Amino acid sequence: MKTASQYRQTFKVTLHGLFFSMALFILFAMLTGVARAAPSETDRISQAMKAI
Repeated sequence: MKTASQYRQTFKVTLHGLFFSMALFILFAMLTGVARAAPSETDRISQAMKAI
């Protein structure tokens, strides 16, 4: 049977794992969000002028 301190240790490890997982998810979301950002107005004008 586990003691109270063993349960606390298990809980701490679980929380650290959850925090690490969420931090990785947020980092991944931020990096992919930058890649999907709409082109700026300057880029759109430049592309339109090149197409002409």
